[in-house]
Amino acid sequence: MLLVGGKTLAPRCGDTWVYEIRVTRNGQAMSLDGVALTFTAKPDLGDPDAAAVISRSSGAGIDHLTTVGAARLLVPATTTGELEPGVPLWWDVQGVDGGGQPFTPEGLTGRLVPLPQVTRSLS
Repeated sequence: MLLVGGKTLAPRCGDTWVYEIRVTRNGQAMSLDGVALTFTAKPDLGDPDAAAVISRSSGAGIDHLTTVGAARLLVPATTTGELEPGVPLWWDVQGVDGGGQPFTPEGLTGRLVPLPQVTRSLS
């Protein structure tokens, strides 16, 4: 599934979340050479990053699929299972380019509201 900002994501708690990330600047796919990406989700925008309930980064939950503009975010079920259903979170993807300059890729910020599982046990 494509990670899109500007709309509320509603993934299920306890599921593994996999999102494709398209990293663009000025509408163009951006080279990911030397770029480090970070996905952060936290309850309040004013919270410090250390308070994030989900944090993934390049090589640790974010894999660069190509050298130009495509990455994949993976948040395991062990992490999403700890989330409280219905409690909204703010999320974004931040990058640091090869020159050490931070940036927010276009459109990669928004809200997510984890949904509860319907089936609680499988045999």
